[in-house]
Order: sequence, then C-alpha cells, then structure tokens
Amino acid sequence: MKEKRLFISPACLFLVTILLLLAGCAQQVTQPDPTPQASTTVQPSSTGPGNHPAGSAAALVSRNAPAFTNDDCEGSYPAKQADDASYDTFWQACQTPGPDKPIWLAYDLSRVPAAQRAKLLLVWYNTPTGNYNHVLNGYEGYNNPKDYEIEINPGAGGGQPPAAHWESKASVQGNTYHSRQHLIDMGAANWLRIRVSGSDGTTENYGVSLNMDVYEASKAIADDWIFYGASIFMEAMNQDSRAGVPSFQQLIQQQRPDHYPVAEGGGIGGFTTTDALHYFDSWLQIFPGKYVALGYGSNDALSCFDPEKFYKNYETLVQKITNAGKVPLVQKILWGPNESIQQCAPPLNAQLDRLYREHPEVIAGPDTWTYFQQHPNYISDDGIHPNEEGSGALRKLWAETALKTVYKAS
Repeated sequence: MKEKRLFISPACLFLVTILLLLAGCAQQVTQPDPTPQASTTVQPSSTGPGNHPAGSAAALVSRNAPAFTNDDCEGSYPAKQADDASYDTFWQACQTPGPDKPIWLAYDLSRVPAAQRAKLLLVWYNTPTGNYNHVLNGYEGYNNPKDYEIEINPGAGGGQPPAAHWESKASVQGNTYHSRQHLIDMGAANWLRIRVSGSDGTTENYGVSLNMDVYEASKAIADDWIFYGASIFMEAMNQDSRAGVPSFQQLIQQQRPDHYPVAEGGGIGGFTTTDALHYFDSWLQIFPGKYVALGYGSNDALSCFDPEKFYKNYETLVQKITNAGKVPLVQKILWGPNESIQQCAPPLNAQLDRLYREHPEVIAGPDTWTYFQQHPNYISDDGIHPNEEGSGALRKLWAETALKTVYKAS
C-alpha cells in the first residue's frame, strides 16, 4: 500500500512568516546560496532593456497534453493535473524517489506541430513549498524535486510512454528552488519528461508534487516573468489562486487571449534589498526570461534601513537586471498601520520615486502604498502583510500594470 504524503500550504507558511517578522526577521540573511548544479547553462535574454513590449504571444503547447506517471498516489493526484488549466490542482507522487526508483512525469507532445516543438521551454512549479528558495530563510521543502533529469524520446506518440531510449537534455542536482525553467532542444522527439531521483522535502513530504508547463521556446522567452521579493510577493505572485483571483498569466490571458506568459514567483519571506543583492547574480543566471519585477522594501522599512543605502541597493539590482539584457519593474512599499511601516516606509518610497526619475529604463510598478492606504481592509492583523483578499488585489494590480505598460504595444 502506498502511503499518502501531506503538504503544508503556503497559507500556513504565511502565518509562520508573520510571527518571524514580528520577532525581528528583518535581519540580514548571509548564508551562501546553495545554487544547484546543472548540466545546462541558461543564456541571458538578448532583448535590450529599452524594448518593453512583450514579444510574440507565448505558445503554450502542453495544455491538456496526454500525461503519464509511474506514481500518482493511487489515483489521488493524477498526471493530468500537472498540465490542466488549474494551478490549484497538481500531480503528486507519494513514494520517495531515489536513484534506483525514480519517479517521472511524461508528456506526449506528438500532436504538437513539429515546428512548434523543436525547441521548447519547460517550466515546473512546486507551489506547496512557498518560498522561492526555502533554504535561504530556514524553511523546508515540500515534495520538491531535488535531483532530476529532463529527458526526451523519439518514440511514437498516441500510446504509453516508451520504456527505453530516453535522452537527458538537462540535469540538476541539489535543487532547493520551488520552480525552474529549462530550454530544451527536442529535435524530432515526441515525448518529454521530468525524471526525479531525489526529493527536497521534510517528514511526510518526501514525494514529488508539481505543475509543469511547456512552451515554444522562441516565443516564450520574450514573454517570461519572475517576481522577486519577500513574503508579500510569496503570497501574491505564486501560481495558486488567491481569494478567487487566478494566476498572473491567467489574468493576462483574460485580457489578451493571444498571450499566456511564463511567470515564476520569487518571493522569500523576511528578505531585504541587502539579502537580495547577496544572491541576485545566481538567480538571474538561471532565469532565461525578459521581465524582472522587484517588490522589496517592507522588511527594510521594519528595520528603518538607511534611505540612501536603500536607493543604492535598488540601483544595483536594476543595473544587474539591465546588464543581463532584461527589463526591470519596481513597485512601491505597501502601506500598513504597523508603526515602523508608517514611520520608515515613506522615506524609502521617496527613494523609489528617485529611482524612477534617474533610471527611465525601470517600469514603475503599482503604487501599492496609495492603494492599500485606500483599502486598509486588505491588510492583515499584523499591520504589514496583505490578507488573502489583499494578495489577490496585489496580483491584479501587477496584471493591470503589465497590461498598461508591456502588452499594450505588443
């Protein structure tokens, strides 16, 4: 009998994050980033920072493709939930993978026109883990892929996955990120799979759990987003719905049916601008996309961080983004009734206004100070974080910003 594993929801992680913040979690994190080793190197996007409009509509080729696995928790979490239209459901394997007993999820892409599947972008999301890299703030993974291969197979489609002749196109060891992207040269192959031989988890959560989308690479890279920030972004910009608000990519598609962007959530609870700088180069190295949104500042305000140093930190982050050929977007610090936020966030937001003036390559994100000041019912009892409805509202604000600035001319 296979044992069903449990997972801890992001909402629970959110409550723990609140307690840590109130205990002083705004302290800097200085441990080295355990960047996993991979056999493939992601090249920076060639799109210049001045080219704000999104490229051709990202072609999602995997939606409802035939999906197969060797472990679906006895039917409780079927493979088809990995590529359906909901990020609130997911495929999950309950057994613990190992080198001698890997767990895999395979897609039959033979129905996709050959020209659209020759070069693909695979992105997987493990939403239950919550934090973008849980090791960096002392949390744990939940059924997260740690050691895995991305493989292709030329076998005929229309039936069961081939038993042999799989070719590895990407290899990752020691992963602790809750989502990853991989550029894959498919050639004439029909099958694509992730084969996991090690789990990044905790007690009762050493299986594998994920959603997995596959795009035509040439179009997807120019319509590819990541949202780096702290716990506020962790709650608002991951893929699962918030108070009925769907994911960022789904919000964009509702208004622009020809676009379905890639969108990773890069929030890590407790992080400041100083923490982000410590790891930023390694993060950009594994992100192949174009748009990099930044939502740091609340934890800086909680420690009443020096405004000039705050500006320099943000300026350096922006320069790293543009030097990588990507487009920076920056939001304001959220309003909240917390005393430190009230006292110390306005001087930091003034520095963000300065950043917009002195660096016109930056797209101004939502004015979240004004918005949440006008909607105080969206702030939780800690006076810092949005509640679930507020997280959904923040996600909508980012979609509205993208529609006004990025997609209007695309």
